[in-house]
Amino acid sequence: MSLTMKASQATAYNDKVVRQFAIMTVVYGVVGMLVGVIIAAS
Repeated sequence: MSLTMKASQATAYNDKVVRQFAIMTVVYGVVGMLVGVIIAAS
């Protein structure tokens, strides 16, 4: 019995989680800066 692997297996990455994390990082930064500006202006 031979235990060989396929030489050409395509690796599928899940980019959805990375994209969601990047978008939420930008949203968090914008909201945080907006709150800071509002606090500084008052």
